[in-house]
Amino acid sequence: MSYRTLSAKTVSHRRSPDQSPVADSRTGHAIVLGASMAGLLAARVLCDRFAKVTLIERERPGVPQGHHLHTLLVRGEQILSRLFPGLTQELAAAGASRIDLSNDMLWFQSGHYKTRFDSGLTVMFMSRPLLEAAVRRRVRTHQNLTCIDHHSVKRLLANDDNTRVTGVAIQKRDNSEKEQSLFADLVIDATGRTSKSPQWLESLGYQKPQESVVKVNVGYTTRIY
Repeated sequence: MSYRTLSAKTVSHRRSPDQSPVADSRTGHAIVLGASMAGLLAARVLCDRFAKVTLIERERPGVPQGHHLHTLLVRGEQILSRLFPGLTQELAAAGASRIDLSNDMLWFQSGHYKTRFDSGLTVMFMSRPLLEAAVRRRVRTHQNLTCIDHHSVKRLLANDDNTRVTGVAIQKRDNSEKEQSLFADLVIDATGRTSKSPQWLESLGYQKPQESVVKVNVGYTTRIY
């Protein structure tokens, strides 16, 4: 949800190598909930547009497929390379492999082996922790980014008539500190399957967003030899 509710003074800052050259006309404060890949990339993009970005993370429970081999497809690599110059070289140096899916792998499907051919496209294979850790390190270099770890978001904050979201209330996970209010112009929920946005919106008097479920009915297993 995007709500313009606050004004912020223009700030100047020194850019990191990953930051795009932008004018110091950025204003406002954006909050991202959850430091998943979606949250990390959202924070990276927002750093080019807002004077201040706050990334709030309670803890990283991981993803269901986290133990499987991960493939960084061509379009994903193009986007990440634009946001983080030199990232793929860093991944390769850390052990990521680059292969042609059509030529370097043997595919057996529906009772038949598929013909191998040179597709002209290569993709990177790596573990999920390797990819996510590299992206996280790059995002944290942005000087207008503040990371708040080990905190839970308790609820959304809104104006008096609940027509605008104005921020979030957060609290340390061990409840050792009182709740604190963070106000912002934009709040992005990137908490994924643990999101409480539907309940938060309902508490403000809005209907829960309609949910669409697509069942794929496909599972997979991997094994390291």
